[in-house]
Amino acid sequence: LGPRTIIADANDFSMIVAVPEDQFGNPVSEGTSVDFRITRPSLSVERQATSTRGLLSFIEIWSETLAGRTRIGVSAGDAEGPERSFMEVAGVPAPYELSLPEPIPPADGATLVSIRTDLLVDEFGNVMPDGTIAYLDASGSTGNRRLTGFSIDGFVIFVVEVPDAPGSAEFSAVASGTRSAPLTVDFPAAVLELPVEIADHDDGIEITVGRVVSTRGSYAPDGTMAVIEVDGKTIEVALEQGLGSVVVGATLADISVSVLGVDATSIEDRRR
Repeated sequence: LGPRTIIADANDFSMIVAVPEDQFGNPVSEGTSVDFRITRPSLSVERQATSTRGLLSFIEIWSETLAGRTRIGVSAGDAEGPERSFMEVAGVPAPYELSLPEPIPPADGATLVSIRTDLLVDEFGNVMPDGTIAYLDASGSTGNRRLTGFSIDGFVIFVVEVPDAPGSAEFSAVASGTRSAPLTVDFPAAVLELPVEIADHDDGIEITVGRVVSTRGSYAPDGTMAVIEVDGKTIEVALEQGLGSVVVGATLADISVSVLGVDATSIEDRRR
């Protein structure tokens, strides 16, 4: 029997070949009647009768539109042959959409969010088999990327790290050649308070960022980077407990600060 997997689209087929022999292993006479019994995934039963020609007999078994296992039994006279089977599986997915099962988190560059496909079915309603490969394309203010996922029970769930700056991101998936409708997600800012202070220092000025408070009401996670622009130069400072500082060799400076894509709205100058 082969192939062992075909598409359940009423347009694909498998072939089974029977070679009847007598008790001594000799081929039977030309024209010996051979009967095939085909049990479909719906449990309906078909019978096809043929006869040997050139020592064997065979039939083509065309797919139907219900996915599942098709089983074939064979007999010649009083002799029964072993049962063989093949799978009829879903074809190309019908149009589907993406969704977020959970609320949209703020753009902190660390939180993971799930994006899920609709139930993936073909035009006849057959669920795509487990392990169907799908890709998720993401694009937004922080760039483009592609993730790979696999279907389980007809769904594909992608786990995505949220961007590190607020704004819109667009997601679309492709599974077995069928692309989903795009999903646009607006990620809100993750920073609620971003104080910045400037003070004199023996080596120039000290710029203190923080304490930075997130929209969740806590300090920004340790390791969050504050991006400081001083006279056209970029300095990155890692925050600890929402606080970070740097000393620069300048006395008069054009300064801007941002954390997770949020700019400081005011900078307090405490130089003497």
